[in-house]
Amino acid sequence: EQAISLLFPTSLTNQVNMRTDKPRLSAFFEVIMFDLLKNALQAEGITRIGLLSIDECEIINERLLPSNAKTVIMFCIPYRSTHDKTTDGISEYARVYDYHRYCSELFERIIPFMHHETSHDFFGFCDHSPINEKLAAAKCGLGIIGKNSLFIDDVYGSFVFLGTIICDISIEHSTVQIKNCINCNKCAVSCPTK
Repeated sequence: EQAISLLFPTSLTNQVNMRTDKPRLSAFFEVIMFDLLKNALQAEGITRIGLLSIDECEIINERLLPSNAKTVIMFCIPYRSTHDKTTDGISEYARVYDYHRYCSELFERIIPFMHHETSHDFFGFCDHSPINEKLAAAKCGLGIIGKNSLFIDDVYGSFVFLGTIICDISIEHSTVQIKNCINCNKCAVSCPTK
């Protein structure tokens, strides 16, 4: 009880009886933990964040899946650097800092912080992930999977990299219906390979 009151403000801990209200305490901790992680990501400029249970994910690499995985936190990292059409044929994503390095550095900052604050396990992934990240991001309600098979974020379009944090805490969340492609054909019309 004392450790919890040191971690969380008194005004919040007074809302839950620490000795007798274990289910509410658990739900309370989940909300606080997610807010802590969300604030850490937002401090890094990442605002497009969603949650889902590991049970809702398509597992594509069982070897990488942490044995205690319960919740997946998906996030979008926008990368569009310019609207300049004269890019000499170099893709937008190739003109920004390597997102594998970016995510590695991000995870080196955030994961130890989250473990220290919560005493729970967190695992970071980008690209080389145990789950289908595109499908998970769509299931979180962050966007859709377009006709071009790319994930299309509701805010940044297809100009995002996907990152994943898997943790050993079950975090209650709303189930989101996957949004369908609206068949606007913008991806097909602007595809350079057509």
